[in-house]
Amino acid sequence: IEEKNYRAKYFEPFGKESERSSYAEDDDLAERLWEFTENLINEKLPKN
Repeated sequence: IEEKNYRAKYFEPFGKESERSSYAEDDDLAERLWEFTENLINEKLPKN
């Protein structure tokens, strides 16, 4: 990827170029993922 200077491309395993999934454009799904990630981090890290 670095050798060919690709920009804004999506790759499947083993370096196969592919199209972006519809999930990548789903704002509601992105928000749910963000909240899930924050909750998981907050559970694992000690409170200050």
